[in-house]
Amino acid sequence: RVLTQALLSLRDLYTAALSRNDADICSGLAGLVASFAAENSELIAITGGAEGQALVAFLLDCMRNPNRDVAAESFDFWVQLEKTVHTVPQGQKDAFKLLYRTLLGTLIERVVCDIDEVFDAGAKEDEYEDNEEIIAFLEYRSIAPEVFQSCYRLLPEDYMRILYEALAANQQAANWRIDEAILFAVTAVAPSVQRRPPVPVVVGQSLSQIFAYFLQTPPRHATYHQTGVAMLGAYSKWLNANPEIVAPVFKYTLVCLSAPAPRHYCAARTFCQICTECTPAVRGHIEEVLQIWSSSGTFRDLSHYDREKVVEGIIVIILSLPDVSILTIAANALAGPLINCLAASAVAVKASSSTPVETLIHDAKLLTTVFGRIGAGGYGEVMIATAKNCWATLESILADNAANEDIVKTVCDVYIAVILAVKFEMAEQLSSVVTIIMRFYAQSHFASYLSVLAAAVQTFGTKQELAGAFESLANSVSEVTFPILQQGLDAHTDIIGAFFELTNQLLTFLPNFTNENAFALAVASMSLPGRDAVKSVLTYLGRLAISTNQNAQMLFFKYGGQLLPAIFNSAVNKLHANLVHYQSELLFTLINGLYGTSQEMGQALTNCVQSIQSPFLGPEDKARILLLLVGLKNKRRFKAMVADMAHVLNGEMSSDVLLGYEV
Repeated sequence: RVLTQALLSLRDLYTAALSRNDADICSGLAGLVASFAAENSELIAITGGAEGQALVAFLLDCMRNPNRDVAAESFDFWVQLEKTVHTVPQGQKDAFKLLYRTLLGTLIERVVCDIDEVFDAGAKEDEYEDNEEIIAFLEYRSIAPEVFQSCYRLLPEDYMRILYEALAANQQAANWRIDEAILFAVTAVAPSVQRRPPVPVVVGQSLSQIFAYFLQTPPRHATYHQTGVAMLGAYSKWLNANPEIVAPVFKYTLVCLSAPAPRHYCAARTFCQICTECTPAVRGHIEEVLQIWSSSGTFRDLSHYDREKVVEGIIVIILSLPDVSILTIAANALAGPLINCLAASAVAVKASSSTPVETLIHDAKLLTTVFGRIGAGGYGEVMIATAKNCWATLESILADNAANEDIVKTVCDVYIAVILAVKFEMAEQLSSVVTIIMRFYAQSHFASYLSVLAAAVQTFGTKQELAGAFESLANSVSEVTFPILQQGLDAHTDIIGAFFELTNQLLTFLPNFTNENAFALAVASMSLPGRDAVKSVLTYLGRLAISTNQNAQMLFFKYGGQLLPAIFNSAVNKLHANLVHYQSELLFTLINGLYGTSQEMGQALTNCVQSIQSPFLGPEDKARILLLLVGLKNKRRFKAMVADMAHVLNGEMSSDVLLGYEV
């Protein structure tokens, strides 16, 4: 009570600072009082008293401060107080409901948009880093929803009704700023409203009225429309439970999506949300959607993020179509314009250095998304016609941008997505695609080309008639790759990783395939810093170790003396701690299968195990070696040996005894 009285005595100081626009003093005082009140919210809610009421009134005044930073100082208090109020008797709770009604009105006044410039109200602050006014406004709106949600939780049946009545009261004045702030308040509580479906009937009725009010509003300031559109998307889950409202909402979203900027801000995100949550209700509009997609230049004007959202939403609808013939038409209608955009971007980049390469890369990524998602949905084969149409464009882009690794990687991702999607439907084009990729790989030596070849082997490896062609491919890749690696392994970890990914795919379908140069490269690559490369190497060696290929066994005999120390050294030097499982499995496979049949490998293993007792190794180093010996996969084996391993760590057990175990 003494502290409360002391803090209340600061109100005159706050009033004086407010009168001279001293935001720093106001902010400091508001933060001090709010922190104390939040810590003592239980006393304020339960015991109350004149001092508690005065403290709340003080903080309500702080909320009205024209400086939003000052107003935000009390946000945590209002959230904490709301949580505490839920624990008090109903009689006391009613008084706080009146307080939070006042707070709701005050908060709406504080989120009113006072910026005339049109901007994306759903954007992040860093998108407007040069405009401090917009940044401050977006920052305030990013933290205000938590207080709005506290108001909703305390006024669940009244919140939406209050907001609708405020809209109706403002209808004659037609002040778009007030209406926009109210729509923001509706949007802010969407997570709380939809957290436990179904939405209460009284809340749903008010929501329906608010939606109807917005949809019938004549053209206004763009900021108003984008906030309203964002509201429609935020309630997509509620819309799904009310399909009679979906149609007008979706049509309005399409109108906004087709309109020129800035009215299409937020429309793409809302479009995607509705497509995702209300799929059965909107798939009947697929023809209308695709007409807009193919005939309008609007999508070219959208941001990269918004274009991704539009494509994502259309894909969701396409994959829900029950008729495969319609699905086929829709899928190709979606991909066709993307290929045209990609070709246009490629021409523009080639003709002018001012055209951003990012646009070309983004167009290629969208095409990858379409083939990847529809292929993953099990319908990739229906896109063979579109796939055939894109080969020439992809080849042309690679030819014109052979030195740009980012473009090459993105285009190769398209190749991979197409191959994995359309699968055997592209058998006729396989030879041509492989020839093209090998030609470019020989020219520019980018690892992405090997990834395309790996996808081709993964898809067509089961075709026995292609076994000879794939073995020839492996030899051709080796002829190009090994001279590159002679320049140094550390500088080409990406190529090494991709090379062994391709080799692993070949081993799946050609188990007798061996290449001594590749084996020697694998042993030499164990100490590389690139995790992905070493993982591919370990997978390759593991495949060979369990094979019945005698040529592979001879290679292990020949290189075992180098391989085992390389595995242990990799562990001790902490090169790849998260690969210890792969290292351990390979080690046990070698010991079980080959130890005792190769004197060189046996001696190498003995040396490695004896190093556990070396005075130059610390406990952590010894522990890492023991992890390899024990193996992470087999818990029973670990439990059986863990006690004796503890003795080894203490030097109380010889390595000869350890080697006596049948590991």
